[in-house]
Amino acid sequence: MSLKKVETEGFVMASSSQTIEASFSPQVVKALAISRGLQLVIDTGLHPCRIDSDVKVVVDWINSSELLCSEIGNVIADIRILLEKERCLY
Repeated sequence: MSLKKVETEGFVMASSSQTIEASFSPQVVKALAISRGLQLVIDTGLHPCRIDSDVKVVVDWINSSELLCSEIGNVIADIRILLEKERCLY
């Protein structure tokens, strides 16, 4: 999983690369990347932020108010909390 924060002129302001030693579905991995990316924004103070993802179902889950009772549910709930806290655009 790889994360980066890019300035409007295209300069990389912060980046992170992490290995997850577990077996998850692609949707869970993408959701974890979003969550870790938001945490990177919070830790580095790089505001504002914008989140992009190529997995529509994850974006739909984040935008939904539905509670998910699966392995991805906790990750999506954490993302929603971070988004509200940081007022990110997604």
